[in-house]
Amino acid sequence: MSESVSGTHFRGVHFTGTHCFGGNTMLPRVLRLSITRNLLLFSILVLLAGLGLGVGHAPLTNAADYTMDAGKNVTAAVSQAQVTLTVNCKGSGSVVEMGKTVNRCGNPKTYTQNSTTKVILTAAEASGWKFTGWSGAGCSGTGSCTVKMGANRTVTATFSYVYYDFVANAEWAYWRNCDESLDWDTDKVDSGSLMYKNNAMLENGKRADRVLYTHPQWIPDGFIEGYYTDVYDPYIVKTGDSFFAEVGLLDGAVGGDVTFEVWISDVGGNGTTIYTLPDSYDRKLKTLSFPLTDWVGQNVFFTLRVVANETSAQDWAVWKQAYILRP
Repeated sequence: MSESVSGTHFRGVHFTGTHCFGGNTMLPRVLRLSITRNLLLFSILVLLAGLGLGVGHAPLTNAADYTMDAGKNVTAAVSQAQVTLTVNCKGSGSVVEMGKTVNRCGNPKTYTQNSTTKVILTAAEASGWKFTGWSGAGCSGTGSCTVKMGANRTVTATFSYVYYDFVANAEWAYWRNCDESLDWDTDKVDSGSLMYKNNAMLENGKRADRVLYTHPQWIPDGFIEGYYTDVYDPYIVKTGDSFFAEVGLLDGAVGGDVTFEVWISDVGGNGTTIYTLPDSYDRKLKTLSFPLTDWVGQNVFFTLRVVANETSAQDWAVWKQAYILRP
């Protein structure tokens, strides 16, 4: 009897022709073997019954014909193309792949990968530095970077220096609501709340230590704000400086509805709102990020404010982090 294998694929190796089984059955004259996919390393064994057992082998770049005048073993070994991945790191930090550091900020690091490999990179911040994002190889944002090889790729991780930490210095700012100044570590039903919270469960379902909790005053459209005036001496905006913050609500604040605001003031106390971000409970933290280009060379001060949108019920607002970043 005979069995046709024409058009059949075996993990990247393609057979055409007919092979026969049985004591005196005629063997086919030709078995054609061709590569249809690029695999790392692959071998396949073809066993045909006949008079004895022979072995056929030859270099295979596209297709090879084997005369089947006896049983034969045919082995196809396929090597995958190699490409390079170059990882750049700007600032101070490192880039990690599968738990191993592939580059600490300094010189670019280039290493070889198989062409069909998928590489997953993460960024690790050095103390006093903030990871601000990926660029190149189709990566962006501050999460993990998945690089699909197939050609030579270059990816860059950028870290910025934390020039000033608003959360860490919150207790030295001047805090107030609509009617009065507020002492640090305040938790009043009427005035609002102001304190650090440790091991706080945030609306995204993750815990965080030392977040700045700022509940606005308990009146319609009430607010709470911190004026950072004498906490840096002085702050003059440099080229490349930017503001970055991550904000949201505590877990369970299903009725929370606030607006996060950032104000900037000159030395004369003249202030203006430079960023507003409405936020309601949606299980996600939000990011405030913007350059300080318009104030380069000026001595400025910042105010962090949270405003209740109508009622203040469950406006459990938190600043998880807030920085002035410098490249």
